[in-house]
Amino acid sequence: MTSSLIASSLHQPCSSTAYLFSSDANGSFQSALDTLLPVLSSSASPPAERILAAYILFDLYKGHPIGLNPFYSALHSEFTAEREKGNTEQLVWVLWKILKGDGEDIAPYSPNTLARSPLPPKLQAFHLSLCVTLLYFLLCIT
Repeated sequence: MTSSLIASSLHQPCSSTAYLFSSDANGSFQSALDTLLPVLSSSASPPAERILAAYILFDLYKGHPIGLNPFYSALHSEFTAEREKGNTEQLVWVLWKILKGDGEDIAPYSPNTLARSPLPPKLQAFHLSLCVTLLYFLLCIT
């Protein structure tokens, strides 16, 4: 998957692009490392592209508890960094949904829709925490 596929899929549901990525012969862990992580971690990337990258990283391992996703630490790190900055509220909200195990809620929406949708005050970045996710992770490994 190339960054051009990400850019051309911003108006499609997140699940559609995730399906394309996983059905591609290159839709592997290594391909995700090489193409998706740089998009997610680059503050120069548009929020819609970063949202899509985060969703695909989640979707690759959605059959497993989020705490077992090999990209969990990268997703969590990005959540923490972006939450502190407070610049990309929608990206923080998407990462929060993914990290608390509700990533499927994002599937039917396009990255552009998610990136442009205003959030109610109670879902702004500084209100979101992951205490429940840590408990969920601990329950998954015991």
